Amino acid sequence: MLNVEKLIPFLIDLELTANEFMLLHLKYLGKKALLRQYKQKFAKENANILTVKFKDKACKLGYIARDETREGYFIYFTDKWKDLYVDEWNAGNALWDLYPGFIKIKGGTAPLTNTDKADWRSLYYRTIEGLKGEHEQIMLDTAYGIEHGMIRVKITAYVRSEAWSKIRPLRLEGLQVTDKSSSPVQTQNDDHEF
Repeated sequence: MLNVEKLIPFLIDLELTANEFMLLHLKYLGKKALLRQYKQKFAKENANILTVKFKDKACKLGYIARDETREGYFIYFTDKWKDLYVDEWNAGNALWDLYPGFIKIKGGTAPLTNTDKADWRSLYYRTIEGLKGEHEQIMLDTAYGIEHGMIRVKITAYVRSEAWSKIRPLRLEGLQVTDKSSSPVQTQNDDHEF
């Protein structure tokens, strides 16, 4: 689901439009079928959706670089772009290690991490689209959920349902109480900006 409250500040920080980010994101993740569908629907006939102008902008921002060793306009992703993403193995292991292994239910103990770890890591990575910022927020959400006794489902259900999205507002609300300097409440009326 699209969360514009998170997306807009993210795009502003990157200095990219939603379309520009999406194209680079799909290209980086190797989602060729989706790129072809997008091109068929929105690109002009025989035009490339990654235009030279867009590539030049992304180069100036440091997200891609031109491969000067090849003839033509070949690009590669730079470390600046790659740093927006997490490693599937490390991110999955970090959440797995944080997640409670067992829970007490009616006097008994029930396991919460009894699933194939490799398949689960892949599911988690696909769910977060590999984005480092989202993984970092999920780690904070999960730690908050554990600390406050909110996590009572198996780890696979936690990821499939994106249960952290229910914990996050509570965590952020808790942070507001202690840190009044960063309030998400709009303080002036911007209704007439456009």
